[in-house]
Amino acid sequence: MSSPDTGHDVQPHDLDNLGPRPQAEENSPLAPIIAALTPDIREHGRGSSTGPLPMAVPRSDLCKSSIVYALCRLDDSGRFHDQSIINAVSWRSGERLRAELIHGVAVLIPSGQGPLIVTRRRSVALPSYARKHLDLAPKDKALLAAAPKSRAVIVYPLSAIDAMISHYHADQDSRQS
Repeated sequence: MSSPDTGHDVQPHDLDNLGPRPQAEENSPLAPIIAALTPDIREHGRGSSTGPLPMAVPRSDLCKSSIVYALCRLDDSGRFHDQSIINAVSWRSGERLRAELIHGVAVLIPSGQGPLIVTRRRSVALPSYARKHLDLAPKDKALLAAAPKSRAVIVYPLSAIDAMISHYHADQDSRQS
């Protein structure tokens, strides 16, 4: 297995040292999103250490929320302007947001005291610490996934999409063998 954070091999005996699984507060609108995005690899890591981990399967209640996807390019200031995403989560100009970094993605959610603001032109600047965490530079593309029920936007770097597609095809190949 390979650790998503370091890219180094993780052996089954290392799974006991991973610490607690990332979680949102129980009443947080992020709880179902975090649960769907962070499968507990300790459940899958015992036994065989060959082959990739199974892909995270979104919870059915998230799928029923009509998640909206858009591939967008960040501008020179790290902003995204995709109106289909902003409309899907009903963000308004002046609304405050916060960014949470979870396993190689950024989750943007409304927060009354959040440091991010939806601009008059309804764009959102991904903070520099989030861009660094996601290894995104100006003009890079990212996949945005809007979850309307939670009013959250999940930002995936293309490297995460590459990994998901590779895992998908590896799983398909192993099923055909």
